[in-house]
Amino acid sequence: MVRHLLTIDVTKRYGCMKAGVKDIIDHRFYRDFDWRGLLYMNLDPPYTPKIKYCDNLTFNKLKVKFLIIFYKYTIFIFLEMITILQIFQTILIQILLFLL
Repeated sequence: MVRHLLTIDVTKRYGCMKAGVKDIIDHRFYRDFDWRGLLYMNLDPPYTPKIKYCDNLTFNKLKVKFLIIFYKYTIFIFLEMITILQIFQTILIQILLFLL
């Protein structure tokens, strides 16, 4: 299957031939695959990890760190925008003075 998907010649690559995606859907690898279940998101995951312990304190610390970084960069971007607007204002004033 992978070999057919990675074929260099586009005219022989699965998904690009005359039948299109049907070549992939009809491949023997996907013979027992439930495509309708995928479409309607009814499939059970093949593996569900077991979570032994969930530390809300650790999660909250990570969330706080993320928010601090987010707001730090938001403020940085805001200050950069103010600087750009000040430069733009200076240029506009110079243009207006030149025209008068």
